[in-house]
Amino acid sequence: MMKRNLRERPGMRWRVMDMTDMQFASGTVDAIIDKGGLDALMEPNIDPRLGTIYLSEAKRLLKAGGKYICLTLAESHVVGLLFRKFRFGWKVNLYAVAQEPSSGTTKQRAFMLVAEKFILTVISQISFMDECSVESHGNQVRELFEALDRENTVREEYSNGTDTWHSLNDLNQGVQGNIGVLEPGRAVNLFLGETGVSRFFYSGLLLDAHPLPIPFSDQYHVIFLHSMQMFQNLLVSTTRPWRLVGGQNTARLLIVVLDANHNVLANEIENDIFRLIKQLTPGDDIENANVGVTHADLRYKQKKTLYKGTSTLTGPIAVEDVIYFNTLGDIPNTYDKSKDFTFRRLRFGRTEVFAQSEALLSTQVQNKKVQAKKGKLRMVESQPSDSQEASSGDMKVDHKYVRSGLTKGMISGLLLFSIHSKRTTSAGRLVKTVIIGLGAGLLPMCMRNYVPTLKIEVVESDPVVLNVAKEYFGFEEDDGLKVHIADAMKFVKERANSDGGKIATTTN
Repeated sequence: MMKRNLRERPGMRWRVMDMTDMQFASGTVDAIIDKGGLDALMEPNIDPRLGTIYLSEAKRLLKAGGKYICLTLAESHVVGLLFRKFRFGWKVNLYAVAQEPSSGTTKQRAFMLVAEKFILTVISQISFMDECSVESHGNQVRELFEALDRENTVREEYSNGTDTWHSLNDLNQGVQGNIGVLEPGRAVNLFLGETGVSRFFYSGLLLDAHPLPIPFSDQYHVIFLHSMQMFQNLLVSTTRPWRLVGGQNTARLLIVVLDANHNVLANEIENDIFRLIKQLTPGDDIENANVGVTHADLRYKQKKTLYKGTSTLTGPIAVEDVIYFNTLGDIPNTYDKSKDFTFRRLRFGRTEVFAQSEALLSTQVQNKKVQAKKGKLRMVESQPSDSQEASSGDMKVDHKYVRSGLTKGMISGLLLFSIHSKRTTSAGRLVKTVIIGLGAGLLPMCMRNYVPTLKIEVVESDPVVLNVAKEYFGFEEDDGLKVHIADAMKFVKERANSDGGKIATTTN
């Protein structure tokens, strides 16, 4: 196709590029036509964040008045993302693509969504521009109409509902009074972001504190809240937002929610939105005012950062100790609600809102292998100590406790597999196992404890990750557990060829 078009359309240029990281300047494109690209990115076996990142890139590239044209089968998870991403500052129309009439079985219908970029941050209803029969196209069209009705209801509530949401432009025009002057007890739901200026749109809650008998520590503070569910709980509560204001001891508090759509580093988020945040500073000297910034997750009581570094392969890496609210029931053999338990978390840069690995810390840890008797294995639950009695520096990672549901599933599967490995183990041999990716080393350490019939090899490309696992998560190598710093694809191919294909592989 490229060769044919080079001859027939010499003005056409072809580029090979990652659609989630397009190498064009912002606001330089008149139109983007997507023929099934988003549908392909939103396949169930692909990382769902890729669709979000791609649409953010498309929005960034378009000029004011530019159009994003998406040809799609309009599956519910695809149109749901499209509707959310083009909610503020876009005029959206939906069309049914004409098709040849056919008899017999019902065919899937193709649709075209056209989103036009506005200069102003407005919200409008989505228009469906064609007749489309539910009877002739069954559940596909019915589900699309239902999704369209839900989205238009949300948009109507944003525009006309009792809980009115305001843009920064609305506030600057005085719809909630003089935003430059503190008004005790004022609470404003707002969305921040400018078409063609900011990469993302953000939901927020602005609160002006009631007077206190002592001076405020800050005039203005911003909390980035990494949980949409927590933010929604704040919105429906009459007391929790004000307790949060009191806890910060600030005259004005702005809470900005971040969710999976904001899949970038914290400093990128701050740079993207900071100019907009500054405009909400109380007083006249906006440019020189100090704005305090906190990244918070209301699921935990306490957080301490132990390590922050950057690797050329992995990017930013952080290790944190965290005490959560409401861990009772997550930890076996614990019944005392007064006890707090400390977890150590490993975070990688591009997924810093989510922990890559998470381990329980305890002062009474005996991380020894579980001995197998007559070919049988048994699960042993550890009993962690109360973390209130010791600092995290006195505690160690408990490698018998598994917090991740995914890791629990892997271990359970291996225990079932061990029943069928009697011939290997009875002959005095170990079952060779390869783990791709080390992370904090929790999975291989747990496997070593619970399934001593395995000979485990871990393939990790980044030596920095290995050092972090050893220093902060108690990872140790021995005769039955080795780490190879190597390319995983090359390692697995070579090992499979040398071992005749007899190798068990899992990913961490």
